[in-house]
Amino acid sequence: MKKWVPPLIHLLTWSFLLYSNVRDFLDAHSEYVEKAIQASGIRKDWYAFFFNLAHMTVFLVAFYGAYFFVGPLLFIRKKYFRAVICLLLVLAAMVLTRWLIEFKLLLPFLRFDNYFGNPFQPWYYIRNCINFTYRYLLFGLLVYFLTASYKIEREKKEIEKEKIQAELSFLRSQINPHFLFNTINDIYALTYTRDPRAPDALLRLSAILRYMISEGVNEQVLLEKELAYLNDYIKLQAIGLKNNLYFEYSIRGEVQHQLIAPLLLIPFVENIFKHAEIDDPAHPARLSLEITGERLLLQSSNRSKAKQKDATGGIGLSNVRRRLELLYPGKHKFTLSDNAGHFSCSLQLELKNRPTDDPLHRN
Repeated sequence: MKKWVPPLIHLLTWSFLLYSNVRDFLDAHSEYVEKAIQASGIRKDWYAFFFNLAHMTVFLVAFYGAYFFVGPLLFIRKKYFRAVICLLLVLAAMVLTRWLIEFKLLLPFLRFDNYFGNPFQPWYYIRNCINFTYRYLLFGLLVYFLTASYKIEREKKEIEKEKIQAELSFLRSQINPHFLFNTINDIYALTYTRDPRAPDALLRLSAILRYMISEGVNEQVLLEKELAYLNDYIKLQAIGLKNNLYFEYSIRGEVQHQLIAPLLLIPFVENIFKHAEIDDPAHPARLSLEITGERLLLQSSNRSKAKQKDATGGIGLSNVRRRLELLYPGKHKFTLSDNAGHFSCSLQLELKNRPTDDPLHRN
């Protein structure tokens, strides 16, 4: 909500109240009031305006005294004794304000005596003043309570959102950087030997970096871009392995502008290249993706390298699990299995479709 909206709401509310009071005053018929108007020499409509504006000042003292001073002590700071003292001070300010208005403004200028010439009785006057304005004081407390509750809830959501964003940024930063260094060395070797695969490898690395920098910071990306990123990653890994790679990778189904969190699938591929036996033609590693409408099913299986303690992928798949909890609560199913050196995992994920009129759909 923009900063000027709450003050505008207050201004419109009090203006409407003043207008209503003026209309009621003009519609009312009182012989005493008519005499006061004639004695003042002021037009009736202007007399009604000044009369009600003067009394509304008492309402404003009651409302905003409770709103700005009593409310924070009572609901935020929990200083109840101070809140009571402040409440008494606001009541005193209300009485003093009304006394000044009625005896220093209405009586000399508008010729209106609210007590019709009767003797001034302090205690009766104080009780009458409180009965006259306490509703506005209670209303000020209520409005402050609702406003403070809304503000606290909004701040809690903003803090939670910032916390999630910070955590996601940290999780994204855990994407294995060693791949980049190794790939640069591999491309250098191809260039040094004038291998014709060097230009294609350099273009794939460029595409990967562009995707990580430009798309990796977004909340959602097109699934087809995420899959293209995986394909480039696998092709570059194959170069480093001198094509001694036994890895079956398949995609089934149509990619129809589904959306997915960026860099969510890459740890599954990284896990295979880091922890799997990928040079054994008798036991190739496998990774398959099946897309059916807005449902994605990923399955992977591989033999784990011998004498490896973190065969289930260590921080990479823990990263995935946590990101799934944050980004797809109740919309995913993620399972891992490590049985006698054979590792497998499965991910079922509910995706969203990008509307056809969205600019991202056309990229």
